[in-house]
Amino acid sequence: MKKPSEIRVVIIEDSTRWQEAAKIILEELGVTVVAIVADFLTATQDTIPKLEQLGVSYVLLDANLTEGENGGYEGEEMEEQIRKQAKAVKIIGFSMLDQAYADIEMGKPGLTKEALKRAMGI
Repeated sequence: MKKPSEIRVVIIEDSTRWQEAAKIILEELGVTVVAIVADFLTATQDTIPKLEQLGVSYVLLDANLTEGENGGYEGEEMEEQIRKQAKAVKIIGFSMLDQAYADIEMGKPGLTKEALKRAMGI
């Protein structure tokens, strides 16, 4: 069981409302939010390649970062990239869409302090 102060999280989410909600809850738990990323290109080109270097434990990952319905293909692409480049990083699926590829699935309506504590084992 890790101490909250040892956990580092990246939030990949396009909605500022959900970004802020997740950040507030994580910080209340004592977890460090390393970065908040709102778009697919920044996530795949800049952030995901640096996850291990940044000491990230978890990525809170939205499946759909493009306005409109795209079926969540971006989440699958980002998951593949995380698995290849940062094998130790756990993915918490954070979306309104099904994210069967996530290590831990948590729909946006399920975002609570207790749910995040369970998901991160704190």
